[in-house]
Amino acid sequence: MFWKNRRLALWLGVGLAWCLGNSAPAHAAVTFNEKLPVTQVLRNPCNGELVTITGEQHLIIKATEDGAGGMHLDVFSSIHGEGVGDQGNSYVVSEQDHNTQNIQGSPDHFETTMLIDTNLVSHGSAPNCVSHTLQHITFANGEFRAFVDQSTEECRG
Repeated sequence: MFWKNRRLALWLGVGLAWCLGNSAPAHAAVTFNEKLPVTQVLRNPCNGELVTITGEQHLIIKATEDGAGGMHLDVFSSIHGEGVGDQGNSYVVSEQDHNTQNIQGSPDHFETTMLIDTNLVSHGSAPNCVSHTLQHITFANGEFRAFVDQSTEECRG
C-alpha cells in the first residue's frame, strides 16, 4: 500500500500529541484547518514505478473534550498532486483520508479508525492504481486489544 504505515504512525502521533499538548474547557471544539505543501515518493504497485509527487494537502483536525477526561478527534485530509515516475510516466494523485480517534482519559485507552482512498492516474499507457485501506485499532490498559487492517489495490488501464 502506498503510504499506509507512515499514515498510521502520523495519525496516531497527531492524535496523541494533540491530546497531550492541548487543554481546553470541557466540550470545547478546537479546529485546525490548513493547506500544506506535500512532496512524497510512492510506488505504483501495478508496474513497480517509483513516483515523486508534489502537491497540496488540505488538513482539518477537530478535537473535542468530552468533560470526563476524554478527547474525540476527527481528522480529514485531502491530497492532490502531480508527479513523474522513474520510468518516465506522468501521474496525478488524489487521496482522501478520514481518521476518528476516541481517547478515554489517558493515552493508555484509545480507539482509532482510519479510511484511506487513493487514486494514482497515469497520463499515458502506464497502469492506474486505485486503493482502499481500512484500519482500526483498540488500545486499552497499555495493550492492543483489536487490530483490523484491510487493503485492496486494483490496477486499471
